[in-house]
Amino acid sequence: MIEQLRFILFRRRALAHKRVLIDLSAYCDRETTFEGYNRVTSGAHLYQSRLGLASYVGARARLSNTLVGRFSCIGPEVETVVGAHPTTDFASIHPAFFSTRAQAGFTFVSRDLYPEYGERRYREDFYFEIGSDVWIGHGSRLMQGIRVGHGAVVAAGSVVTKDVSPYMVVAGVPARPLRQRFPEATIQRLLAAAWWDMDFNKIALLAPFFSRADLLLEKLEELTIAQL
Repeated sequence: MIEQLRFILFRRRALAHKRVLIDLSAYCDRETTFEGYNRVTSGAHLYQSRLGLASYVGARARLSNTLVGRFSCIGPEVETVVGAHPTTDFASIHPAFFSTRAQAGFTFVSRDLYPEYGERRYREDFYFEIGSDVWIGHGSRLMQGIRVGHGAVVAAGSVVTKDVSPYMVVAGVPARPLRQRFPEATIQRLLAAAWWDMDFNKIALLAPFFSRADLLLEKLEELTIAQL
């Protein structure tokens, strides 16, 4: 409660100079960082996470230990799920038989026998990585250790149990690939261009070309040639 009061009174105000808008009913712990031009809407909670430039988080979403790239859209009630139980080999899935954390108030073991929290596999020890220009739809769940590639789309209500390739659209429980957003050649050009890494003001100037990927790529390639 004290930490939440401090956030409401001090940290929200301190973030405003980076154009970070955080709803009064949202909460972000002090380990969560923002690059700027971010928004965290009503009831959302962020823990030990990082939001890249211009990315936002929808209402009642829950992100923990998550690295989010630039210009990504995290829909309402999206959740990153940390923790796992053994479903093979062990005779029981109850943590009393493999964990010392005493989740039910007791344990039968003196050392951890199963990696219930896995390994932090991404930059700076994050459990999850969401790339740039990604859309995670309403109510989706990302299971521990997932990486969602740049430009990917996760349909509403999906449960993502495997990594999602760049510019792939996935849906379902568990989520499965439906289609690529663009032909493979266009995807490779977009990844090489990495427009999201550009300066915010330069991206703003290019905004009229974003209605079609081919127009944007042509403009970016023109600019690259002009700079040579």
